[in-house]
Parts: sequence; structure tokens; C-alpha cells
Amino acid sequence: METHELYHELYSEEIGKTARTRLLAWRIVLGVLAAGLVLGMVLFCVNADPIEPGTQQLKATVFLVLGGWLGLFLLFHGLSPASRENKHVLRIRQEEGMTETYEGRIRCGEKPEYIPGSVPVLRVRLEDDPHDGKALLRKSAAKDFPREGRLRLQIKNGFITAWQEAKQ
Repeated sequence: METHELYHELYSEEIGKTARTRLLAWRIVLGVLAAGLVLGMVLFCVNADPIEPGTQQLKATVFLVLGGWLGLFLLFHGLSPASRENKHVLRIRQEEGMTETYEGRIRCGEKPEYIPGSVPVLRVRLEDDPHDGKALLRKSAAKDFPREGRLRLQIKNGFITAWQEAKQ
């Protein structure tokens, strides 16, 4: 089923480009950090003071440890979430599957759920649906999504891909 132009698209091509750009930016940041650490170590070796090698070794160790901790922080809080978001958006956009349309009352959960290896999601309860009655909403796409009310949703493989407020 085609997406109506009034829908708020949650997996548009623009969102896919944004996810790819964010992933590339984090890769560049980590690459610059790694290059900076290597360059810093080269400079420590070139400027080695033969009179006080213990101080030089202490400085190099502190430099590498702090740089390593910064790298791990950026990896786990920047690159990994960006990579999961990019993979998730690509998978939903490219995946074959039936797109269902639902119109009715919804109630959106407040606490994010974490699917291993994927993005944090919010569970949306479809109150008028006699079947499953649940859909998942990507947490990063939830900022404009109403927490409850009457909506028209498009759902693909269990994920809300587009929405608009339904007429009463």
C-alpha cells in the first residue's frame, strides 16, 4: 500500500541518508582519534629524554590509557548505536514484507525496550486491533509521535513506518 503524503515517514530515504552520515561521522572521529594516538606515541619516541626515561614512560602510559578510554567511550556510545541504527533503517527499507494499515486508538509505552543487536524501541499498543495488538516504534523516531490518541499507522514487519493523526 502506498504511503499517503500526509504521513510522517519514519523510514524515508532522507532518514536513511542521515543514519549513514551519522555512522560515517563517528567512523571519522574514531579514525582521527586513532591517528592522533599513533602520532602522539611517535612524538613521545622522537622527543625521548634519555636523562629521565621513567617520566617519559609515565607520560606515554597516561596518554595511551586516557586515549584508549576515550576511544572505548566513543565506540560504545557513538559508533555502535549509529551502526545499529543504520543497519535497522536499511533492513526495514529493503526488506520484503507486507505493509499493513491500522487506524484506531493507540497507547505508546514510556520505557524503551532493548532488542539485542538492534535499536531501542517503544512498544505501541493498538487498542482496537483484534489480532496482535502491538507494534514497535524506533525510539529515535518517537519525538513527534503522540503517546496516545487516534492515529492511522503503516506497519511493516511489526515496525511502525509511517503515521498520521486520524480523523475522528
